[in-house]
Amino acid sequence: LTYLGRTDEALVALGDNPTGAAEDIAWVTYQAARQQQSIAGFEAALAWYQQAEDSRGIGDSLFQLARQHAEQGHQRKALDFSERAERTLQAAGFEPEAESVRRWRSALQDS
Repeated sequence: LTYLGRTDEALVALGDNPTGAAEDIAWVTYQAARQQQSIAGFEAALAWYQQAEDSRGIGDSLFQLARQHAEQGHQRKALDFSERAERTLQAAGFEPEAESVRRWRSALQDS
């Protein structure tokens, strides 16, 4: 369903299945948040990724939260989330992703 852009339906389907893996719920929640550009959705995805102990998902969710806060003019929150994203990704060995976050934060600080 998510590949068809029907993430809302996928979330309902996962919600009906209490044995759904946290990783699956996190991924679908993240995809829904991306479609909706929703801070609340990215916060929910972050919580699921934390439960699944998925460092890449945690880092990506933190970075998306940074981007959303920057778009809403909340620079301090954006910088805080991006710093957390970078540390998480770097600690998990995702150096190219961490570098992308670092460059994005540098551009935000320069603007």
